[in-house]
Amino acid sequence: MVLTSMLSGSIQATAFGDLTRAVLVGVSNFEDKAFRELKACAPETERLGAALTDPAGCRIPDQNVDVVVDARATLDQVIPLLQAASSAATPDQILIIYFAGHGEKIEGGFGLILHDTRQADLARTALTSAQLDRIFSGCRARGLLIILDCCGGAALAENAPAFMQRVGQHDFRILLSASRVDQSSWETSRGSVFTKHLIDVVEGTTQVSATPGQVYFNDLLRHLRNSVAEEIANAGGELPPQEPVFNGGYIDDPLIFVHTGETLKQIRVKVQRYSQSYVRARIRFTILLIVSLLLLGLGGFWLVLDQHYFLQAGDRSTAVYHGYPGLSGLGYPKLLWAAEVQRNFLKPDSPLVNNETVVARRTQPPFATLLAELSPAGQSMLWVWAGQKEEARRRAKAGMDAVGADRPNDWAELAQLFAANATAADIAPLEVLSRHQNVSVVQAALRALARLKRTDAVEALSRRGFDMNQAGIHVNALKYWDRPCDDTLRDYLNKFQRAMSYKQFVRATLETALDTQCTIDLDPLLAADRAYLGAVATYWATLGGETPGALAKNIQGEIAVTITRIAEGDHGVVQKGFPILDRLVEMGLALPKTDCPVPATETGSAPARQSVIGRFRQLMAALDGVSSPTAFRYERTRLAAYLAATCKGVTVILIPAEQPGAQWSIALVQGTEQQIVMQFAFNSSNVPIDAIQLAEYITAPDQAAPLQELAAGNLDAYWKSRILRKLRLLKVPAAPINPFFSRGEVELQVEAYLWQASSDHEGALRAALARLNDPTAEFLPALLTLLDKDESSRAVIMRALAGAVSDETRRTALITLFGTKDQVAERLASPQSEIRAVAIDYLQFRDDLLDVAAVAQPALVMPTFFSANFTNIAFHRSRIRADLASTPDWAIAVRSKLMLDTRNDLSSGLRLWIDRETRRRTEGLPLGSE
Repeated sequence: MVLTSMLSGSIQATAFGDLTRAVLVGVSNFEDKAFRELKACAPETERLGAALTDPAGCRIPDQNVDVVVDARATLDQVIPLLQAASSAATPDQILIIYFAGHGEKIEGGFGLILHDTRQADLARTALTSAQLDRIFSGCRARGLLIILDCCGGAALAENAPAFMQRVGQHDFRILLSASRVDQSSWETSRGSVFTKHLIDVVEGTTQVSATPGQVYFNDLLRHLRNSVAEEIANAGGELPPQEPVFNGGYIDDPLIFVHTGETLKQIRVKVQRYSQSYVRARIRFTILLIVSLLLLGLGGFWLVLDQHYFLQAGDRSTAVYHGYPGLSGLGYPKLLWAAEVQRNFLKPDSPLVNNETVVARRTQPPFATLLAELSPAGQSMLWVWAGQKEEARRRAKAGMDAVGADRPNDWAELAQLFAANATAADIAPLEVLSRHQNVSVVQAALRALARLKRTDAVEALSRRGFDMNQAGIHVNALKYWDRPCDDTLRDYLNKFQRAMSYKQFVRATLETALDTQCTIDLDPLLAADRAYLGAVATYWATLGGETPGALAKNIQGEIAVTITRIAEGDHGVVQKGFPILDRLVEMGLALPKTDCPVPATETGSAPARQSVIGRFRQLMAALDGVSSPTAFRYERTRLAAYLAATCKGVTVILIPAEQPGAQWSIALVQGTEQQIVMQFAFNSSNVPIDAIQLAEYITAPDQAAPLQELAAGNLDAYWKSRILRKLRLLKVPAAPINPFFSRGEVELQVEAYLWQASSDHEGALRAALARLNDPTAEFLPALLTLLDKDESSRAVIMRALAGAVSDETRRTALITLFGTKDQVAERLASPQSEIRAVAIDYLQFRDDLLDVAAVAQPALVMPTFFSANFTNIAFHRSRIRADLASTPDWAIAVRSKLMLDTRNDLSSGLRLWIDRETRRRTEGLPLGSE
């Protein structure tokens, strides 16, 4: 046995299996019958698991292999298994992930269909590429192999997540798909076309390498491709093409499987040929020789690594490494910088396009080396990053002239870069570009014209006309205009809002008018969909020519007159008057609250007037006379909300059912008078949204119990979050919040923790931070900015971040929000483009943005571009902050919602700041702040 343990290959035979972990998932049956059932996936997955753990085969310990199939392969089961395997994998282990089943593209990525996946909600119920990225981005295993036997699996394989591109100091990161992105993975009556050949190799039935029992990746891939192609050909045209593909990277061709039985046979042959003393002598000689060569070659090896760098392209970025490709050790290769230079910005003949590297000596600047590998568009973009906008403009213009119409996509990229860097001398060519058919080129040209000469930009837009097929260009252009407002801009906005009479454009028009402080015609706005009349009233009271108090008083007067007319009129008056009342009420709810539209009840010797409840009852009776009692439910509840908000002594209450199965009610109350506004069934189906909206006007703390019961019902997550907010504002002590986590929506979870924090701030903060490594806790950045009330809270957050956080993107976001200047500067200067991008995205939340940028600048690869970019970012942020600061408290909620809904150019950090500022002024958050 001593001889066996020292022979070449014996370590692989006796310990390789111990250093391998595997998670195998196979799904043949699905809860959602929209997915076609499969025959081979589950049984073949179990067979593959048996082959891996076979003592005479791969000999992987049973506890190192997890196999889940069919009903056990749910999202709640699979994600913890993958997380556990990723976390438990050590730097000397290989981790194998296998999936067999259906796969489908989803927005922004790819999803693996599990047993409980729903076709109607793939983004939240499938195992997505984004989740895989978070789970495996911090995996320490020396090797990671993900095998997908599913239709379209190459959509993940050919566009591998970021963790598959970062080999770094690992041996390999490989994603193997059974078929290309436009192909399906087939199964026949004999099993799957792909996996059955994989199992034959793992079981040892088929030998693929020169050394029996040892399976290297390239040999495995070659065998699978040949076997699948042969089976497709033998099908006689019954099966479409299928070709296995892979993505990822490795330093050397990795050894994937070791078949113990076969390897031990080779060892027994060697035992018969060599004595133990001979083997010991050869081993001592070999060790001495290796040590001598290492000592002699170490210096030269270090010089080779230290004096070179190389470029390596991924699908989404191009990286510069210090070192030599294919050689690793002594801390090399080191990532110096990765930039968002995608493959379409490379020259067609560049080695980088074919996944090869470009090597250069350190004496040659990396900027020049990268520049030589880029297309004209890529060169122009690189000059922008270098802060040389004029050179970027010149390169883009020369590229446009050289490319011409033969390559329209390349020409369009160059045209956009030219427009982005254009000067006042380029007005004429920009006007030509503004008439182009390519929408992206038109938008870039219009953005440049708006920056250089607004009049020409407006004229160029007007020339395109206001047909609906031009709506996208016009709406996008609304973000370009800057102050001050002038007649040209005002005339354009008036033309636009009259031509585009759709509600989505009303929001954009209002935001632009508020942002540029332009006074525009009110008539088209007042004719807008009622959902936006609150925003219209806000604009009217800030820029429309009337003071908020006067406008609110006028609206209240119109409401009072209309109420009287409806209550005392005939059917025709009711039918005509109620829609008018409905629109007036929407505006009144958004304005500062003024007098009650129903005169106070007189007492004593004077004749009694109608009470608020009595008048509301009259209105409902009038409405019932022209419609059914259940019709116009929204209008009834909004009027009730207005009366509760403006009339002293009038409130809203929930009336639970007196017995199971009976209906709930929501009512207006004034003294001893009560009028039910609507009734609804509180069961497992749903609760009307109208009832939830009206419940937000409850002010009595004794309504806590029915509100809590309502929150526990089957509500939409947004409305559930609004009820939790109401409970918090009523200062109701928090109940256990865990039941609200099953839905997973960000806003609901934020409100649940805020409710807990209103009773126990420290406990809520600890509970939230305990989920730092929970992939579903996407709400953490938003929540923690609201729980960060003092230096003590900040210290607790930073101590938690000092621990193990598996998601580097989340760690970066939170460090950027709460860390010191030096900590944030380190992230901004990171060589990894994705880390830099996240830090920049969240930096606008901080008040010391420019100070942090100044600390980071000396360590940056492109400091000139960084400085100019952050000066623009700081100006943009200060404008938005000033706008909100000048917005009165009564209008802040409407103004911020309008801004968040229409401004897609807002960073994550600025969105968090707007949300916190709005809550601070309307709810008293952050909790506990002075």
